[in-house]
Amino acid sequence: YYIESADVWEGKAAYEIAKIREEHAQIVWNQLPPKPSAENNGDELDWFNGELLNISELQLVLVGTEKPQIYKPDTDVIKRGEEIQKVLYVESGELSIECLTGQGIRVCIGKVGKNQLFGLETILQSYVGQPLKSTVWYTARGRDLTRVREVDTGHLLGLFKTENELFAKFYKILSGQLATLLRNKKLLSHDQPEISPHADVPAASGQRENKKRKSRNSTFTLKLKKPIFEETFQLDGEVSIKEFPCSWKKSSNLAVTGVLFVTQNYLCFGNHSMSLVKVKHKIVVEMKSIISIQKHGKSIIITKQAVKEKHTVEFSDFEKISEVNEFINGLWHRKMVKGETSTPTDSVPRDDNNNTDGCWVITTQDWDRLNAGSKVTTFQTNEVIISNGEIPKRGIYTLLSGSAGILSRKGKLTYLTPGDVFGTVSFFLNSDEKHDFVALEDETKIRRIEGYYIDVLHTYCPSLCGRFFHFLSLDLTQKLQHKYQQQQQKFQHIQQYQQQQQQQLLQQQQQQQPTQLVQSQNIYNQLQQQLQQQVPQQRHVHE
Repeated sequence: YYIESADVWEGKAAYEIAKIREEHAQIVWNQLPPKPSAENNGDELDWFNGELLNISELQLVLVGTEKPQIYKPDTDVIKRGEEIQKVLYVESGELSIECLTGQGIRVCIGKVGKNQLFGLETILQSYVGQPLKSTVWYTARGRDLTRVREVDTGHLLGLFKTENELFAKFYKILSGQLATLLRNKKLLSHDQPEISPHADVPAASGQRENKKRKSRNSTFTLKLKKPIFEETFQLDGEVSIKEFPCSWKKSSNLAVTGVLFVTQNYLCFGNHSMSLVKVKHKIVVEMKSIISIQKHGKSIIITKQAVKEKHTVEFSDFEKISEVNEFINGLWHRKMVKGETSTPTDSVPRDDNNNTDGCWVITTQDWDRLNAGSKVTTFQTNEVIISNGEIPKRGIYTLLSGSAGILSRKGKLTYLTPGDVFGTVSFFLNSDEKHDFVALEDETKIRRIEGYYIDVLHTYCPSLCGRFFHFLSLDLTQKLQHKYQQQQQKFQHIQQYQQQQQQQLLQQQQQQQPTQLVQSQNIYNQLQQQLQQQVPQQRHVHE
């Protein structure tokens, strides 16, 4: 249905989706995103509220965070014009997002709710080449105190190298927040209904953590019942961050297959027997009791401190043992070694490292895969590409050749050059367009990467989609900073104009002051003369 019946697609894109599904046919629970749609539905998405990350993802992001800072109502957490140097998490309370209107009035344009992240622009600083300044205020509001935690940026960027789904989702959230600040089309009332942010996010993308492709040696996961973490271990306040199918070496001749659960404070191994409902083997290792974690061949050996002596636990048969070792070691070090984590600005990887890692920079092969789900359209001079108020086709637009321009409501024309990307704000906000995009030359070619195709990539190729969202977030950041600079110049002109008006008024008052004094003096002299004339007359009458 999704390939043959959807009128969104032409033959090439439909074939590409079929090919992607075939490549990932081994995945259990193979599923496409929701029904494809050529149009946005016009309901704007709120990228500062809602269930953007699930509980496990939040727990994973918050590893190593310190105690929250407490803000009283009407206190600025980040000020407009202040450099953004921290990724922050709202533990309780809420923040108001406020900006300046054209008249210089501070107004609310949105809220950051509980369990939400903001200040995500921090992770883009090394790519932009300079510290990014906030274009809005983030201010604690309401009657209650607001608690905000600082996220370990180095830990966060390290996760992006191994957690592809989190990588893609994080940069999509960042792009959505940047698009919200860039659009800023209307004030959001306090009673505005909350909109689900998952309207254009694949339904299965946040639930595929335990449904990834298994290797041939991991077929036991299909035969044995997986233990449920909460019921099995009953650790108050602990949530499973990651789960790794593996084997526990019970003795030199016996290995028990099961699942290794990782939480913020524990490593837990559980196994269900094929004939028993209860867990037959259960191991709980507290993080603070661990002395060392070492990778030895195809095994990970954990040494912990027992009551009187050291004790070792060995796990093996991981699908990707290097990634597991790096993840557990990184979690253990950040949890236990206080003060050795890098500052957020120092921990952002540089471009040379990114090219080596290959997980940040979008490649030529990535563009080939993205363009396979695109359509190229040719426009003539003065032909409208997207009109003001139109709900455009879901997708990302790129000017390939020719010339085009953006016409604002006030008639201001901004020129586009080949390679420029547009339509990004409408794509992320799921909304109508606020400008006219017009071709300025004959044979102007525009490429549109289909929105539903991007959804498919998000489901099946999250690392590629993460790099694409990273690219789009950089583009949105550049536009947002440019808009901020224009607003600053506008406010400076307004201030200069007001100062000039005040100076002119003062000069007029100073010029009018001598004239008023002369007039007052003349009136005084006239009154004085009248009094002098009246005095002799009164004396004569008296005599």
